[in-house]
Amino acid sequence: MQTPPKDENDLVLFTVADKANPYNFPSWRKWMIVLIVGLNTLWAMMLSTIVVPATTRYREEFGIKEITSKVPIMTYLLGYSLGPVLIIPISEDYGRKPIGIASLLILYIFNIPQGLAQNVETLAVTRFIAGIFASPILNYVCLVPDLWRGGDKAGLWGVNFWAFMAESVVLGGIIGDYIVDRYDWRLAIWIPMAVGGFLLILFAVLVPETRPAPILTKRTKEIRKHHNPNAWTIYETKRSWEAIFKETLLRPPVMFFTEYVGINYGLIYLLIESMPLVYAEMGVDAPNSSLFYFAMEVGFVLALLCYHLQLKAQAWATRRSGEDKPEYKLFWGMLSAFVFPVSMYWYGGTGQPDYSVKSLSAGKRTTLTFTRTQVVSDYTIDSYQMLASSAVTGQSFCREILAATCALVTTTFYDWSYGVPGPYHHTYAVASYILAAIATLCIAIPFVFYAFGPRIRAASHYSLELKRLTKEEIEREKWMEERSQAITREQQHQHDAIETVQGDREDTPAEKDTLEKVAEVP
Repeated sequence: MQTPPKDENDLVLFTVADKANPYNFPSWRKWMIVLIVGLNTLWAMMLSTIVVPATTRYREEFGIKEITSKVPIMTYLLGYSLGPVLIIPISEDYGRKPIGIASLLILYIFNIPQGLAQNVETLAVTRFIAGIFASPILNYVCLVPDLWRGGDKAGLWGVNFWAFMAESVVLGGIIGDYIVDRYDWRLAIWIPMAVGGFLLILFAVLVPETRPAPILTKRTKEIRKHHNPNAWTIYETKRSWEAIFKETLLRPPVMFFTEYVGINYGLIYLLIESMPLVYAEMGVDAPNSSLFYFAMEVGFVLALLCYHLQLKAQAWATRRSGEDKPEYKLFWGMLSAFVFPVSMYWYGGTGQPDYSVKSLSAGKRTTLTFTRTQVVSDYTIDSYQMLASSAVTGQSFCREILAATCALVTTTFYDWSYGVPGPYHHTYAVASYILAAIATLCIAIPFVFYAFGPRIRAASHYSLELKRLTKEEIEREKWMEERSQAITREQQHQHDAIETVQGDREDTPAEKDTLEKVAEVP
């Protein structure tokens, strides 16, 4: 039996001033959502570093080798890499809020077997599963376009704030160090679980659904049930599992090869892991050595505050050329490409006794790390637009795989550096210099993308798909806007007609009596 054509009059859309449309949320509510999501992102990421100081304790308790004690740290990051590939695309169809709540709940439930673990195998497996379900919230930067239209400066600051929260993972090392130093190492699991549970409650209670598809799908079902059985919406058709498989497992690997983030993140993770070793060489032991992470956090704050300079440069370039290109978001990434290796050479070359100089290099380095993370996020979202979720997923996969590898080899790498003969014998400088040299080789990358970015994107297999989807989306949004305005005008006309009829009709004696009694009430 052939399905009858759908009537446009039955189409369910957001009206012009619809309060359920996330674009129409008041600014304070949008920023509350970004803040709560950012705090949950920060805490989920800190679970990767807050347990790092406990490795020495459970290594002694379980009787394992040092490199084996790093495996639970690695597996959490491996889970991070796989989670977005498996879960994020599902949230596109079923909503960000239910997927976010379920993921965070499972994450903290799997802290229980971690806290009760009696061997490293249990710790490694449960942290891998926890990492999978921690990762969706890390990729909720794609929530920002749900709240602000493209080009809105508030939305750009939203991405900037998300990057700040994501990079502040270094605070986990400070918290973990002081917990492990004063209490049992298992409290480095139980305490984060309690705090995370509180943040999960805030997310569940205060963060609404922001994805238009599930909002309108739910509204359509209600209208169909109570008012109009023919109601429909363009979002009701769910993708097949084959389509989800293609998007999650095929598209992101193609995209992440064109992104400039994995190497940077891997180098930073190596350097963060190296700081306790380097400062111990200077006579500063845990937990006090972890306080030097504050220098890195200061760097993140400085980068956050300097973002307006990038916006000014971007606006200047747009005015000059007459168009807004994704490549204009690379300006401060180009600057940091030069200064970043300098800060790493600085870190490797400054030694005892003045460790304050080395801390300055750490702060400078993290300022530049933050800018590069922000550059990559901005450039990716602007370049891939409707496919940005897949591109961000691909970035996460690449980034966390490299981070997991670095977490496993950092100590071995720096121990090898300590034994290298020569002028830097019995220091960790050689390892830091090698990382600085790798960063030097990467200087050209943002310049290559600035010069050849359009050509690189055009050569992508998904370039035609992006053009097609963008054209369809523009046409659909134009039609939906016109249709929404027509519905709003029709509703206003009906409202005015009802008021006119009521105004022309004389009150009945009973209504007059009621009005007189109401008027007598003081």
